[in-house]
Amino acid sequence: MGGQAGRSGTHRASLRGRRRTRRADPQRHHGRTYTLIGPRSVSFDEVAEELTGARRRSVTYRPVHDDTMRETLCGYGLGGWLVDMLEEYAQAYAAGWGDLTTSAVTELLGRSPRDLADFLRGHAGHFSLGGLRTADPTVG
Repeated sequence: MGGQAGRSGTHRASLRGRRRTRRADPQRHHGRTYTLIGPRSVSFDEVAEELTGARRRSVTYRPVHDDTMRETLCGYGLGGWLVDMLEEYAQAYAAGWGDLTTSAVTELLGRSPRDLADFLRGHAGHFSLGGLRTADPTVG
């Protein structure tokens, strides 16, 4: 699951100041809707490549088949309706549903949102398996 379609997101730290901007000129924003996502869409393979650079350790994206995902989620005790919803979202993202970008953050704040590579470098320690044990010796 996952596919190679890109996804775009924005870390909440990139959005600091949006309320202040809105309060400074409320009429400019009245009735408007902003899609606050990043300026770059990335695939899971690209995220793995960026994580490899941030952690200085090889990270590989391995897609998970729908049936495996469903079995695993049900094994964790998630209800059928939630598993169905998560599977539908995963399929939508795999088909490119999240592969879009906007300039809304830059337009609102006058600066670009933080790039994925910068975010991963700044948080590399949070992306390790630490004491997690796994039956798969290639993980970690």
